[in-house]
Amino acid sequence: MDQFDLPVLQIGTLLCILCILLWSLCVYKEFRRISLALAGAVQIPRGRYTQFREGQFFVISWGRLSLLLFTYFTRIVVASVLLVAGIFWLARTVSTTELMLNAVALNAILDVDEFLFSGLTPMKFQHAIQSLAPMTLTYSKRRSQWESSVQCFMLFVTMWLPYAGLLRPLSVTMLEVKEELCGGNQTFVVSHSAESQITFGLVTASGRGNFEQLTVSEMAVREHKFRSPGETPEAVYISFTSDEDLFGFDIARSMTETAALYPICLETDVLAMGGSLSNDSGIGGGARLLLRQAAAVFGIADADNCTELREYCDDSHGRLLRYACGSTCRCTDPLASPWYRVPHQGCGLPCLALAASEQRGCTDVSPQEAAWAKFWDDYPGVISMHFGTDIQSSAAFPAVNQTIQAMKTFGCSFLRQAPLDFFTTASWCTGNSDLFSPVAQLCPESCGCKSSFDASFCPSACAGNSTGMR
Repeated sequence: MDQFDLPVLQIGTLLCILCILLWSLCVYKEFRRISLALAGAVQIPRGRYTQFREGQFFVISWGRLSLLLFTYFTRIVVASVLLVAGIFWLARTVSTTELMLNAVALNAILDVDEFLFSGLTPMKFQHAIQSLAPMTLTYSKRRSQWESSVQCFMLFVTMWLPYAGLLRPLSVTMLEVKEELCGGNQTFVVSHSAESQITFGLVTASGRGNFEQLTVSEMAVREHKFRSPGETPEAVYISFTSDEDLFGFDIARSMTETAALYPICLETDVLAMGGSLSNDSGIGGGARLLLRQAAAVFGIADADNCTELREYCDDSHGRLLRYACGSTCRCTDPLASPWYRVPHQGCGLPCLALAASEQRGCTDVSPQEAAWAKFWDDYPGVISMHFGTDIQSSAAFPAVNQTIQAMKTFGCSFLRQAPLDFFTTASWCTGNSDLFSPVAQLCPESCGCKSSFDASFCPSACAGNSTGMR
């Protein structure tokens, strides 16, 4: 529980009690006026007929007295109801800025009769009432002290009952609600998968003040919410759709489906200078929007080109970046490291088709090839990110690490001895559609592409070298 909660609540409770005190004094003032008028009326002699001379009552009739008592009783009931209702209203006002305003508003209710009298009664009647002679009341010393003591006691009761019955329970409830909503560890989010019936969690950052710490959606909303269509010719981070059905389809579309959505490689055909569609404003605006969204994933605002984002191409969260910047992220390069060069990880099918069309021959790369060394150096980090746990702490990693070192030493030829990945059970040569492209692009000879060409994973250069079944 926050250490500042109690002082704040104590100040709010004190202000509420003071407002209740002010309201109670106003009502007790009304009670006192009624009691004085009632005492004066009772002390007037009663008779059959009312005798009124020179602005003074000498005798009051029983009928007039009964009507006067009924009027005073009605005023007492109204004042009592207002006292209780006003206390409940003030006690339930949780905003300290509204307490004084509500107290003043309640006081205006007691003055409604005087407002009506001043505004609707003819001036002749008002002057007549004002010219009435005051009634003489006899007050003993004991009666005055007793009356003051009773009033002080009633004020104390009026303060204590609302505090004990309304304010204190409300304060406790507010603290309990705050504890339930805001207490404990809040640096994580949870979502349940109905498909797998598994509950997943994500540890989040505690501070959200800096631009780099905002999520992509937060950045998108912040950039767009105060802009009108006239100010912004195109969306900065939000890809708007035309109708609800398309909106639902766009949300449900997977990265694999997105990578096959358009028959163009965005960077080479649209974003690059001299691309076939670089002058198309409609497609160009959409491509630049995707580039900004890809940069926003890494906390970079207003990215202008793919070159400044090159360092994030091999990041596990760079799916959209690889889709927007297929050339910079080497989706078009047949000699690139196979990690993440698949549609599921963002490489568009047209970009991969460009890589497949490159004629590099049907020979294995040497162990010193940069792509080959990088592929095995990145293995522990990529697989750990894929499974969400550090594989280097598992008991099986020492044996896997021996395979990695052997691959780096002996090159493609070692694929014949270790054709499968231990953790994903995928074949190195045919690749894994979720994680890496076929290693046969680097090692066509060791993967048997010369003896038995398979277009699903072998380089196209090996098509004329096939000699039979493996």
